[in-house]
Amino acid sequence: MNNLIAISLVLLFASCRSQNAVKFRNETDSIEKQAFKILVADSLEGTRLRAIQEKKPEAALKIAKEQRALMQELCNKIGKMDINNIPEAKSFKNVNLNYYKLFLTLKDIDIREAKLLMDIASNDKANAQKATEILYTLTDKRLNINDRIIQAAKKMSNARVSFSKANKIY
Repeated sequence: MNNLIAISLVLLFASCRSQNAVKFRNETDSIEKQAFKILVADSLEGTRLRAIQEKKPEAALKIAKEQRALMQELCNKIGKMDINNIPEAKSFKNVNLNYYKLFLTLKDIDIREAKLLMDIASNDKANAQKATEILYTLTDKRLNINDRIIQAAKKMSNARVSFSKANKIY
């Protein structure tokens, strides 16, 4: 009888842990879909780029700030995610958070770019010249962030696999 109770408790604990792990993974999947929508699917990025092309930096700035705010909300959601006693969840959560924070950095560059374009369009020639020089440095920064995003995506994929294996989620 005692063995039956012990086995039941172990099975109950294991099933709760698995449900928590599945819930956690589903939340991370949901955040990934939301990020894709913000950065690609909702066409805000295309609109932002067209605004730059059409020399409308104010519109580009507004969109970049909106995207950044939405990405910040996702980072906040990740930060608040419950990982109580879920194997590999802390590592998976941290890797996810680092990945999306890189997109915040990228949006910061977009915001800086729009502000510099506004300075370039101003009547102040000295300010416009300085802004032009700074604008050229943003390309290198953007490339660096993109390289870091690629590396972070690989880490996120590996962490997801480790998390799924540790929690027997297939």
